[in-house]
Amino acid sequence: MKLELLSTALRQKAIAGAAPVTAAQIASFYGAHESQFRVPERLNASVILTRTRAQALAALRAIRSGTPFATEARRVSIDVATRDRGGALVGVVRSRAHALVRALFAGPQHTLEGPLQTALGYYVFRVTQITASIQESLQQASAGIRQLLVGRAQQLALSEWVSAFTERWTALTPCSTGFVVQDCRGYHGTPPTLASRAGHG
Repeated sequence: MKLELLSTALRQKAIAGAAPVTAAQIASFYGAHESQFRVPERLNASVILTRTRAQALAALRAIRSGTPFATEARRVSIDVATRDRGGALVGVVRSRAHALVRALFAGPQHTLEGPLQTALGYYVFRVTQITASIQESLQQASAGIRQLLVGRAQQLALSEWVSAFTERWTALTPCSTGFVVQDCRGYHGTPPTLASRAGHG
């Protein structure tokens, strides 16, 4: 426990010497990584997945006849991830990999669509909300960038401290004859053999 407390205290001492992060550094990082602070376009939708086209058509008819989408989704959808939420699919971003996602972004908002055949089955869907892509401003991104740069500065300060500590105490640490190891003064990268150690008693 004493060793752990000492180690923690030394680490805190080392990172306390980290250089402070400036507004100029934050702005420079933002400018060099601006694309990372773009929130992509995303949408919410209601979906029903069925095994057959006939089941999907039946779901379409039921909804068009007045059955709430959520009610029909809970009744017939085989998509476990959305069924218990009444078919709600939230925060979808563009992807060419999934036929449903392509169809969602291609279709109009608030319009009942389907059946859409996919590898998983047949979808009935409706886009309920579209959120346009936005660029996070420097002001909005500053807190996160500062946290990242502070972490990097602390890690650099700790690495430099450990390097200096090791160099200093290695120079002050002699090894007994025949027991030369890496953290001893005079180590040249070739530890003695077992036989040579034995020869020294």
